[in-house]
Amino acid sequence: MPADDAERPLLLVIRTGMRQFREYLLDSICTQYRVHMIMGVEPTWELDYLSGWTLVEQSLDVPTMVAAARGVHNRERVDGVLCWDETRIVAAAHVAKALGLPGGDPDAIVRCRDKYLT
Repeated sequence: MPADDAERPLLLVIRTGMRQFREYLLDSICTQYRVHMIMGVEPTWELDYLSGWTLVEQSLDVPTMVAAARGVHNRERVDGVLCWDETRIVAAAHVAKALGLPGGDPDAIVRCRDKYLT
C-alpha cells in the first residue's frame, strides 16, 4: 500500500448494492478514503474500490454488525461509517454509535423507517 493510501481516512461502508446503482458512489469516495466494506457475500466488482472487506452471515443483525465493525476498528482506526442501503441503516447507526463516531441516533432512525411510529 502506498504511503499516501495509509494517510487517507478509513471509511467503513455497510454493504453496497447493485453495480449499476452504486459503482459511481464507490468510485467517488475511494479517491478520498480507504474503503472497508462489511458485506454478506464475497465482493466482485467492488474489489477495485476496496482496501478490505469483512464477510458476515447476517448483515441485518445489529450485534453481528457491531462485532464485525469492532474487529476492523481493533486492527486499524475507523474514521467513519457510511450506509446507503435503507434496510441496513439501523445496523449502520448502531455501528457508528458503538465506535463512537458521528451518525444518526439508532432509535430515531427506527422511528423514521416505521411508518406507524413516524
